[in-house]
Amino acid sequence: MESWTAEKRGGECWKRSLEPMNSLDRRCSMKRQAGWVVCSFLLVLSLIMGACSSDSDSNSKSTPTPTPEKTFVTEYAQGPWTSEDFVNDPQDFQFAIVSDRCGIHRPGVFSGAVDDLNLLQPEFVISVGDLIEGYTEDAAELTQMRDEIDGVLNQLEMPFFRVVGNHDMGNEFMRQDWLTHYGRDYYHFVYKDALFLCISTEDPPTPLPQDTIDKIKWFMTFMAQDPEAATKLALDYYAGKTEESPEDIKAAVEAANISDEQAAYFVKAIQDNPNVRWTYIFLHKPAWREEYNCPNFGKIVEALGESPYTVFAGHEHHYQYAKVNGRDHIVLGATGGLVKGRGPGYMDHVVWVTMTSEGPEICNLTLDGMLNRQISEPASSSAP
Repeated sequence: MESWTAEKRGGECWKRSLEPMNSLDRRCSMKRQAGWVVCSFLLVLSLIMGACSSDSDSNSKSTPTPTPEKTFVTEYAQGPWTSEDFVNDPQDFQFAIVSDRCGIHRPGVFSGAVDDLNLLQPEFVISVGDLIEGYTEDAAELTQMRDEIDGVLNQLEMPFFRVVGNHDMGNEFMRQDWLTHYGRDYYHFVYKDALFLCISTEDPPTPLPQDTIDKIKWFMTFMAQDPEAATKLALDYYAGKTEESPEDIKAAVEAANISDEQAAYFVKAIQDNPNVRWTYIFLHKPAWREEYNCPNFGKIVEALGESPYTVFAGHEHHYQYAKVNGRDHIVLGATGGLVKGRGPGYMDHVVWVTMTSEGPEICNLTLDGMLNRQISEPASSSAP
């Protein structure tokens, strides 16, 4: 009875397991041994099947082979993420655009932008002009200005492309100095199947009256001594609250000069690169506007025909956007230059451009909206 109670699950062969073995016992023993073999086989088989089931079913684990579309490796075929492909097309690229540091630069703003760009790590940076105050024929003064901005730009960790502004090339003396230092005042290049046209709107330069130059120099000194008061004076003037002008900017606004030779150069550059996927145009003054009276800019654009392109300019220290002939035309705000108003468009910023297979995506990044990991002021905020 004890064996029955204890071994009931074994069936009849287990009833008399504690009694002397007879013929029935021998038969039961043989059956018992056979039962052990069958049970052992089934146990091993179940373990094998369980392992396979665990591998295939537990969290749907797998190790996919990396592909250009799925560039991360995980042991899970599914998880808490979307199924969109990574945005990692090797033909995509990012670059940044900086606007006017001058005229009448506010100390530390542009150098802070350089710090921000090093955080952002674009592939390269392009200027739309006015990096120095200029308007001088004094060699020592001009050298000091160029050395100052070159020292700031040397802090960039990526290539930098200059575009001529009226403060960079305010007279023939400055033009010759530019050519000596930088080699060309207009040029083009191709990067990842995109054509970049860097145009000079100071070809030839437009000289300013001496009294206007004197006013600019006076205000430069005022800004260096008391930036807050100088900025208030400028805002009051442009708001019509005072007749005291920080600079007679209109004297330099009315002409955007592109020589016939320069226009022919860019027409040829366009013709030599007929199959690029996009063209970017950079110039200081927004020469597409009628008030700038620049027919040669129209010749350059005409050569582009139906090709896609985008135009970026500076000069006015006020961000403005327009569609012209179905293409984006953007006038940047400032990157340290004189603030001329309050409200939308009056800002210090850089433009971030991402070139995609569908064309450029354009984002404005204001300087006061970018902070480093310590959320501290840029290290060079007190620099020029």
